[in-house]
Formats: sequence, structure tokens, C-alpha cells
Amino acid sequence: MTRILQVLCVEDSEDDAFMIQRALESGGLGIRFERVQTEAAMRKALEDQTWDLVISDYRLPQFSGSAALALLKEFDLDLPFILVSGAIGEETATSMMKSGASDYIMKSRLQRLAPAVERELADAEIRKERRKALKELEASRAQLFNAMEMARLGHWYYDIGADLFTFNDQFYKLFRTTAEEVGGYTMKSSEYSRRFVHPDDAGTVADEIRMVLETEDPDFHRHIEHRIRYADGSIGYIGVRFFLVKDDKGRTIGTTGVNQDITESKMAEMALRESERKYRSLFDNAQEGIFQVTLDGRFITANAAMSSMLGYDSPEDLISSVAEISRDVYSDPEDRAKLMNMIAHASAVKGFVCQFRKKDTSLIWVSIDEHAVRDADGATLRYEGFCEDISERVSNTERLRKALGATISAISAAVEARDPYTAGHQSRVSELVQAIGSELDISPDRLEGLRLAASIHDLGKLSVPAEILTKPKKLLPMEFDLIKVHSQAGFDILKDIEFPWPIARIVLEHHERMDGSGYPQGLKGEASLLESRILAVADVVESMASYRPYRPALGIEAALEEIENGKGICYDGSVVEACLRLFREKEFVLK
Repeated sequence: MTRILQVLCVEDSEDDAFMIQRALESGGLGIRFERVQTEAAMRKALEDQTWDLVISDYRLPQFSGSAALALLKEFDLDLPFILVSGAIGEETATSMMKSGASDYIMKSRLQRLAPAVERELADAEIRKERRKALKELEASRAQLFNAMEMARLGHWYYDIGADLFTFNDQFYKLFRTTAEEVGGYTMKSSEYSRRFVHPDDAGTVADEIRMVLETEDPDFHRHIEHRIRYADGSIGYIGVRFFLVKDDKGRTIGTTGVNQDITESKMAEMALRESERKYRSLFDNAQEGIFQVTLDGRFITANAAMSSMLGYDSPEDLISSVAEISRDVYSDPEDRAKLMNMIAHASAVKGFVCQFRKKDTSLIWVSIDEHAVRDADGATLRYEGFCEDISERVSNTERLRKALGATISAISAAVEARDPYTAGHQSRVSELVQAIGSELDISPDRLEGLRLAASIHDLGKLSVPAEILTKPKKLLPMEFDLIKVHSQAGFDILKDIEFPWPIARIVLEHHERMDGSGYPQGLKGEASLLESRILAVADVVESMASYRPYRPALGIEAALEEIENGKGICYDGSVVEACLRLFREKEFVLK
């Protein structure tokens, strides 16, 4: 059964309205047509019923196309709005398109109206699917936020230059107060120490801030514990984990981290020290793995949960079989070295995550709480602590990351569905950036963010008229200006989504060039992210090598010559060299 389209026509000429109606019907569209010629009439029509499409003249005696478009926005309706006019200049048409009009058609060429309507209705469906995908993405963000809430982690950021902390609501919940009660979400370091840090531990906090200012270690991170004062004056304990924040030139500009209330576990730890009998009873029946090890990494004691976790028949079997835990238990011996270094600085470490190798060589993820036991002179005698198998928790986190990736794939599909001539472009660019990134030895986590950004780097083309995207000849300057808006438009869509990677910024910068000739910001040199510079090269190579409506495919050699000639000028030299190696030495092929 043919769908009947509800068409609202803003037109003062009855004859012209009749011609528009005939053009739609001649194009095979079933329509219900209503004509209005004033703002009041259009407002009533929008209030009274649902419409599929608005067609409007540009100039009317008591109304205008721009006013009609503004009224449609006032009602917050995402409907195709097609401008049909007898005479309209290119500058006016471009202004209307930038304001939200879907297309414009001259009254002398009404044969184009029906195809344009069909195209814009299809685009409206794509936008509907995009909104659905973004809603699902927002749900994923909410899940991540809820996970932090459940873990009762207070997040903060410290701006070194301004000497200013910024805290979230959960941070204030941890201290049993609110941002409103203490005067806002920001606070000087001295004020934080005065309000919340136990006076005897204020020096420890000051030392940590000083270490941040003085360190030259690019991977500096810390985990400390200290006493706190709750808002009601009572005393507790927190664990603090924090990392450096750097700008795009590698300069340290701040730190970010999380606080967790560890008062209960700290009190439990004290109670264990007070009573050996109670400690032993915890030890024998605990669900967590409990252990003691020598300084050189041999088990002294282990409970049944520890041996079972690692696949040994008994604690005795574990102790006799493991000669050196760095080699026989830790999947990566460097993890043991890192843990020992952290304990050397902080005496105790909580929540250290790494992988253990079981007796059958299979791997599990574990979380370790470990501390040093010292004699009266402060010399370390042994290490002891708790170990928890968190493999299921890690798997759940990975599934959440995959769900985020699936949402991005849905957004990518929506972009390519609108422009069939470049279908597959984003996925091929995504494959190429992964290969280039691997060639440059980028970390796996950073490479994953680059891959996802590449898979939706043309998201902003949803804002560009499909007629321009598929135009089978060279674009006019005005049309190319509309195309150039897509990187900013993509950024605007993504900027408020809290990805673990700078995806929105990569999308914004993928048309920047080393000499400042790119857009939209005209960035020079390394002012753009390395990921953005990799994506810029991959985008050029794939685009030139592939078919476009306005030209045949130029071939991979022409694409490689382009980036080779622009090496160090338009394109990052190291990125270009990595790309050339892939194709000319390692036989990489665009699929």
C-alpha cells in the first residue's frame, strides 16, 4: 500500500501551489496537500496535525521562507524543509541551507521536486536512526557513570598553573558533605588540606603535590593512603590514585585521579594486627587469596583460596611448586617489579591489577592488596596481602567497550548509507590507520581510539546536502565550503560524549595540514594530535585511490606520490614514511 505523505505548503500563489502539487503527484508520490500563507496559519497547521514535509516559497506578502523555517525550529520538528522559489540568489540559498533548509529548487525546474522529496525523506529516516544510536551511546555512558557511583569513587582534577582542584559530587559524598555546603566544585590546594586532610598527614599531601611539580617521569602515577576529616569532624582513611595530565606538547599541566574511602578496610587491617587468632581464622576461611612472600619472591604461606585460584591442589602444592613468583605466577614479570616499586614508596598498595598464570598456564586477571611487614628499625621482613580473581569483572568491562564500538559502527553505517559512492571509505581508512599506527608502535589502547575515530571521521557529512555529496562533476566554491563544514559538524555531535579517547578532537582535526593550509582551524605542525595526522594521511590515500562521482579512481600509486610530495609540508613526515613502507615494502593492500 502506497504511503500518503502529509505535505504542508507555504505559498501565496494558488497557481504555484497547484503546480507543486502536480509535480509531486507526477513523480509517483501519494500526498495529502495543505496550503498556508501566513505565520498564524502555519502555526495552527503545525499544532493541529503531524506532517512529513514542508515546502515553502522564499518571499510571500505577509510571510517568508526564513520565517517559516524558524517557526519549524520553534516546534522542534526534524522535518525536511525544501525551498521552492521563482528567483533566489546563490548567497541567499546558501544562507538558508546553513540555517537548516534541506534543499532548494527553482519553480522553473519542478521536475526535480519529487526526487528531492524522496531523498530528503530517506535522509530523515537516517537522522532518526542516528538519534537512536546516540541514545544507545548515552546509555553506555550512563552505565559507566553508574559503575563509578557503585564503586564510590570520588573523581578530581588538579590544575597546576591555577593551583585549583575540581571535584565531582561523589567526591563530596565521600566526605559526607555537598558542593553547595562547601561553596562549589573548585577549591585551592591549601583549602582542601585545611578542610579534609588530617593535620598529621597534611605534610604527606604537600609532598605529593611537590613531587608532581618536580617529576620528569612521563609515566608518573601514584597511589597513596592518608587520614581524612569528614565534614562532621570524625576521622577516616582514603586511598588516592592519580596520574599526570599533559598538553599536546607533552608539558605537565595537571593531575587527575580518584579517591576511595578505605576506612572500613583500614580498620579491619588494624584489627588483624591486634589479634593473631582472629587473623588466622580469617586466613583459613577467607574467599580471597591470602599470602605471605619473601623479599626474593617465594611463598611463605598461602591459604586454600589462593592455591585454588591458581589451580594448585593445596597451599602446600603451591608453596613447593613455585620457586619464583615473578616468573612462575606473574604473566609479565615487570608487573611484579612495578608492584614492589609502589610498595617501596607507599608501604602498602591496594587494587593493583595484573594477570596471573595458573598451574595449567591459563591466565586470570587479579586485584592485589599488598603491604610490607617491617621490623622496629623499618627494614622490610616480608610482604603479605590479599588477592582477588577479577576476571569476570574485566570481561564485563571489555563487553562494555565492545558495546561502545558497536554503537560507533552503527553511526558509521548511517553516514555511509547516505552517500553510496563512498560506502566503505570509513572502514578502509580505519584499516589503514591501524596499520600505520602499528608501524609507528602506538600503544594498543591508543590505537583502538584511533580506529574508532577513523570509522566515524565523516560523521559530519550528515549535515551536508546529499545532492552535493553525490554531484558527478567538480564542486563549486560555495558547495565545497559546505563540504568543509563536516569536520566541525562531526566534532559538535561527538564533543559532549565522554569517550576514553579524544575521538571528537581527532574527527575535528583530520583535515588539518602541517603547513596550516588545512581546516577548520588552520593548525600547524604538531598542534594537532598524532592520531589526527595519521588519519589525515590515510584519508587522502584512500580517497585518491578510490572512485568518486566527479572522477575515476586515480590509483594507489598516484595517492602515494601525493603524500610523498607533501611529506613534511602538508603531511607528517614520520606518518608518510610509515604509510609508504606499508605499501611498497610490506605489500599492504586496501580492501
